[in-house]
Amino acid sequence: MNSYKSGIPADIPITLIPQIKTYISTTDISLLSQAMSTLSLLLELAPSVTFPEVEHDLLNDIYNVTHSPLISGFALESLFRFYASLVQADNQIATHVVPNLVISAERAPRAESSPANVAKCVAKVVKSQLAVAAGTIAEYAKHLRPSHKSKSSLITLSLLIMGELGRFMFVSYTLISVLFLLSNSDMAPQKHIFQLVIDHFSFEQEEVRAAAAFSAGNIAVGNLPQFLPAIVKMVETDPKKRLLALHAAKEVCLADFASLFD
Repeated sequence: MNSYKSGIPADIPITLIPQIKTYISTTDISLLSQAMSTLSLLLELAPSVTFPEVEHDLLNDIYNVTHSPLISGFALESLFRFYASLVQADNQIATHVVPNLVISAERAPRAESSPANVAKCVAKVVKSQLAVAAGTIAEYAKHLRPSHKSKSSLITLSLLIMGELGRFMFVSYTLISVLFLLSNSDMAPQKHIFQLVIDHFSFEQEEVRAAAAFSAGNIAVGNLPQFLPAIVKMVETDPKKRLLALHAAKEVCLADFASLFD
């Protein structure tokens, strides 16, 4: 496909996509990876022809494999590339992709769902289409409010999304300016979101507490001067939150800061 000098012929995506549909499955992860890479290339080289076909015939199937815990390594990277290519092929689709990813994960049986994979893909969509950043933050931060009474699985996923976004979001001046568009809302301040996350250190379910530690550490990655001292203080002075604060600090230590500016 890359060898075409004057662009891919219009009939190629229409011919290939129905054949690729068979491999959008976790039955063979290697074939899934290759299928996703092929779709990404088609979206990049012939977006106007490929996008409608993908949206109509494949997107729901792709949502369903995204949350699979079987997806990792190259297969997960191929999904990241696909979602980046998809939202760049059509500027409007990102507003639908993010909630549909979450809905698909929430409908799946718990044993068949990896909220971490979904959160990573949501972050890839936001990073590739910054216009949806503010709305995504507002939508999933609201599930962290005590008054919202969301189910624990959605709280877990929302915490992971805040962490994935926080890792690159608060370090980006572009996204910081987007956040300030929410200045009339109590969802705007980074500090408020961070505190909502910390409040979940005391949550009953262990998976929520673990997600909160991940989220706190990665939000701190995006703004070390503001949030790292708070994590260190918890380690030093709060025996009940010390272990989770250490897990948050570990996320900071493991962060690849160079990649935040990619």
